[in-house]
Amino acid sequence: MRKLDIETELYKSFLRLGSNAQDQDVEDILYFLVDAYNKYNDQQIGYDEIDLDQLIMDVQEALSDDDNYMNSNFDNHDNQHVILILDKNVQMLPWESLPCLRFQAVSRLPSLSFLRDRIMLTNHVNKKGENKRGEKTEWSDYVIDVNKIFYVLNPSQNLKHTQNKFEDFVKNIKGSDGIIGRIPTDQEWVDGLTNKELFMYFGHGAGETYCKRNKIKNLDRCAVTLLFGCSSGRLKLGGEFDPSGIILSYLLAGSPAIVANLWDVTDVDFDRFSKSMFKNWGLTSNEETPTKQKSNVSLVQAVTLARKVCNLKYLIGSAPVVYGIPCYLQGNS
Repeated sequence: MRKLDIETELYKSFLRLGSNAQDQDVEDILYFLVDAYNKYNDQQIGYDEIDLDQLIMDVQEALSDDDNYMNSNFDNHDNQHVILILDKNVQMLPWESLPCLRFQAVSRLPSLSFLRDRIMLTNHVNKKGENKRGEKTEWSDYVIDVNKIFYVLNPSQNLKHTQNKFEDFVKNIKGSDGIIGRIPTDQEWVDGLTNKELFMYFGHGAGETYCKRNKIKNLDRCAVTLLFGCSSGRLKLGGEFDPSGIILSYLLAGSPAIVANLWDVTDVDFDRFSKSMFKNWGLTSNEETPTKQKSNVSLVQAVTLARKVCNLKYLIGSAPVVYGIPCYLQGNS
């Protein structure tokens, strides 16, 4: 039997049926092909000459083989990071939770300029030799010191469940500094962002009540930031203008990566996510105490893995996203 060359678009029409293609869908495409062939060729194909049942089975088998091949090859490749550049019209959607991306390490940025800035920042840091993880010094290998952490936990004093969950954890991080159960001054907030390498906020919103966005965006440097409040990563639409939000201030200040929420979340389920994210990232061990081991999991990968533990995987698990590039932890040996 001679192999038949077909156009790419026609081939795609079969692939769109998927590996579980229904008989009726395959039959419709086959009849369409026969009709098209008879219309443009002198030599006609009689419908009574077609063994339709066998042809449907052959197509379904080919689709299944193609699906198995793609899955096996996907599993054999490293799970590389994907950075989405999202414009104002699509940035509010949780693209990271699409079925095709849900298990992929995906972060986002508003423009290529922001990505360029972070590439230059990481190249500069690696060139100076300040951050190293083994022998690797790629632009996508930004490493932060686990000993330089600042935290703000429950400053409004009405998130008792969150405070009970994480108070011992943050206190046990050697070399860390922070505030628990009181309102920070704007200078304390700024010092935490500029003098530390990881800034963690456990409170309502993005903490703009304690430090205004204009002050943040004018900082000379900014730590990797975790904003665990409701809608902390939401960008407000501005019609024909670009959207606005405090996340942009952190990016303009030079933060390599920010974890924030696209919409409101419940504290219990999100605390479960946060705990899992810290563990995946390498900030905690199985004994739930901070670890100083080098992490081979980036912040982006840790967020991706932590989505699974949420009871509401799409309502709560899809809310947190990462703005920025992959970042790794490293402590003292």
